[in-house]
Amino acid sequence: MSTPHTMSVYDRELTRLNDLVLGMGLYGISQLERAMSALERRDSALAASVIAGDIREDTLETEVDDLVVRIIALRQPTASDLRQVTCAFKAAVHFERIGDYAVNIAKRSLVMPSDLSAASLLPTPLMGELTLKMLRDTVRAYRENDLNLAVETWGSDEALDALTTTLLRAIVTSMKDDPRTIDAGTHLMFIAKNLERVGDHATDICELIYFRISGNRLPGQRPKSDSVLQTTTAD
Repeated sequence: MSTPHTMSVYDRELTRLNDLVLGMGLYGISQLERAMSALERRDSALAASVIAGDIREDTLETEVDDLVVRIIALRQPTASDLRQVTCAFKAAVHFERIGDYAVNIAKRSLVMPSDLSAASLLPTPLMGELTLKMLRDTVRAYRENDLNLAVETWGSDEALDALTTTLLRAIVTSMKDDPRTIDAGTHLMFIAKNLERVGDHATDICELIYFRISGNRLPGQRPKSDSVLQTTTAD
């Protein structure tokens, strides 16, 4: 009688772990959506709420850490269960960093020059939408155990890198043509790089999803453009 009871508890722990990681992913999407909205609308109250909300992602990550330690110590998972547990642990780290980048964007929105025209922000929302799509697809692939979607999303990072490079070059050109845009341009460069890093973390999570489902490493060269890495650095 003890074995079914123990397995029932174990199953609930695995379900709880999965729910916690998905909660981090969904909250990361919400944080990034609100950070981009705060930037576009110049909404300081919204930006402040994003910054204050970072503690929730940190709390969820701590819960994941504690539960992973408990499961490994008490249940000694093997095979697919072990892959699920270790991938959840690693995915939580990536989702927490995604939340940090959303906070960085919100902070940048608070110090952007007040006279910045809406036209100056147009390329950045486009990049924000591409990043958000990639993140939403990553979370959906994680929730639905969708190997094909994970691979497709993994490959989309190359397009995000290309857009980042285009945007950064446009910002640099604007700064050269009009020195008055240097302050705003510098902030936009960091914002663009933060979005690009969100894409990198989403790519890492897709690799984890592939490994969790298949038990193999994702084949092929990781889609990464070197040019974007040489342009600037993130916060």
